[in-house]
Amino acid sequence: MTEGKTKRENSGLLIVLVVVTLALLAGWFLWFELRPAVIRSLCDKQARKAGIALEIEIKYGIPDSDSVKTYQLLYESCLHSKGLY
Repeated sequence: MTEGKTKRENSGLLIVLVVVTLALLAGWFLWFELRPAVIRSLCDKQARKAGIALEIEIKYGIPDSDSVKTYQLLYESCLHSKGLY
């Protein structure tokens, strides 16, 4: 009797360990792979949108601005605010 009970306990422990390991791997993937990709995409959209607004301002009175540098500054600022850069 005790031998069968021990095997069931061991298999239950193994299942719990597998589930915990899979949950940790999924969390790791989300935090280090998926989250940064989503943030980069969001920051790209925000920087482009803000860059368009700045270009309109540049046309109507702000001289000598480089749109690429403006985009990079806005993009990096967004990344920094989200904790990536």
